[in-house]
Amino acid sequence: MKVQRLNIGNVYATRQDETLACIGLGSCVAVFLHDRQRKIGGGAHIFLPEGKESETMTKTHFVEGALSTLKSNLLALGAQSENLRAFVFGGAALFSNVDSVGPRNVKAVNQWLTKNKIFVALLEVGGTRPMSVSFQAKTGIPQRLNSKLE
Repeated sequence: MKVQRLNIGNVYATRQDETLACIGLGSCVAVFLHDRQRKIGGGAHIFLPEGKESETMTKTHFVEGALSTLKSNLLALGAQSENLRAFVFGGAALFSNVDSVGPRNVKAVNQWLTKNKIFVALLEVGGTRPMSVSFQAKTGIPQRLNSKLE
């Protein structure tokens, strides 16, 4: 089975039997969307809740751009918006400041999912340590990966 690694700012959607992986999520958030009836899935590795595009940052580094692109790509493959389910990981508060990026990322993701009426099937966020996760695009099965990969 092919493994598609999602680095920061990457968005990927597929109908194939592929594993999507996000390694070392700290304050970043991984969002996987899955249409279980059509067996289409995808993911996004999100860096910040919002921001401006630049030479090094595209719209998919930010919540709105990443999730809008992911949803659009899934719909183009035949997914139905009303069938989408979300699996959300990461968003750790790695530093002790009150305005930590991780919790702000999680809040922005949840607001986007609510606005787009996408059911959250799994929310494994927060904490103070990084995590690595994988997601089976065809079956919609997520998995925390061994900490040796982080």
